[in-house]
Amino acid sequence: MYSNSQIKSSYTFHNNVTLLKGGLPYFSKLIDLIENANSSLQLQFYIYEEDDTGIEIANHLIQAVGRGVVVQILLDGYASRRLSTNFKKNLRSQGTRLRFFEPILKSLAECDSLRSVLRTTGPGCINDKRYSFF
Repeated sequence: MYSNSQIKSSYTFHNNVTLLKGGLPYFSKLIDLIENANSSLQLQFYIYEEDDTGIEIANHLIQAVGRGVVVQILLDGYASRRLSTNFKKNLRSQGTRLRFFEPILKSLAECDSLRSVLRTTGPGCINDKRYSFF
């Protein structure tokens, strides 16, 4: 067992954490952080919906780009798959760096297609430049 004096750490004392419970406090804080960013924003979302809230957040991110803030967004390719092509194009054309983490099977359609192929042809190979399955 190590004593506190033996542990060398980059952690500091007097840190603060604020728990945000529910959507309204979370999105209010997110908008506040976006509006006050002056250099860069790096955001990662599992689920991003093209609903009223998603559109409002996107508009704030576009405004941040207009202020010279570098905006990088990483979305899950499966959970955020319902975003329209126009929505994604708009974010990109306005200067955000929008990227997707792509799971091995990128959509339910691919899963259904794969099931269909395996039912009709038997075992096969799936290749997507990163993974191979037999």
